[in-house]
Amino acid sequence: MTGFNARPGRALLLAALLALLGSADGMAQRWQWPEKGENLQILPEDTTPEQLQATMRSFVGALGVRCEYCHDDTNGNRLSQMDFAADTKEAKDIARVMMEMVQGINGEALTQVSHGDNAARVSVTCMTCHRGVAIPRMLEDLLAQEHAEAGVEATITRYRELREQYYGGFSYDFGERTLLRLAEMMMAGAPDDVPAILDLNLEMHPQSWQTHLYFGQLHARGGDNEAALASFEKAYELNPAPFIQQQIDRLKSQ
Repeated sequence: MTGFNARPGRALLLAALLALLGSADGMAQRWQWPEKGENLQILPEDTTPEQLQATMRSFVGALGVRCEYCHDDTNGNRLSQMDFAADTKEAKDIARVMMEMVQGINGEALTQVSHGDNAARVSVTCMTCHRGVAIPRMLEDLLAQEHAEAGVEATITRYRELREQYYGGFSYDFGERTLLRLAEMMMAGAPDDVPAILDLNLEMHPQSWQTHLYFGQLHARGGDNEAALASFEKAYELNPAPFIQQQIDRLKSQ
């Protein structure tokens, strides 16, 4: 999928994750995982320290968080200072619900899905949805909320910030379709803001014929046939598809 393959961003994300895990390794040398977990409500009571460590590290990688995100760090955020058994944070309750959901999907729902004779069985993990962020949401949904709360300029700023932070990883899709979906969502309530989003998409994806097509449709809807024709012709230049030619012919015949 476009938007997921920039090596510099991916390298930064990998370096950050390795540093995070490396830091956890360093702390683990001074703090030992308990021989028996306390207050285990979802994990089996006989979970070994190695299994517990692997589970917790999977949360770190999948959600991009640290131990204090779920565990009580009232006395400090070093491992030796945390009260891991305490149920003081809502995030820990939510994590249990999510763990039960994953177990239900893998243990019940997906067992009823046929994958073919030679296909490997499909299963889901925290990473399937979270992909490195604590609250898994589609990028266009985040931006639509930003637009509703703060307007189009703030939305563009937010997009740039997220792109700077996450581009090259797998948390969000920065491909050309994302901003086009956002434009579709905005069309009904804020059509005057749509051109700014389309301009942003062309800045990020100069060869996006779909964006020029959207511009053409937007201009035609507004009655500016000359601008619409220019946009359709640019779209056709990038993608000489018959349906785009039909749009051009229709405008020229008017």
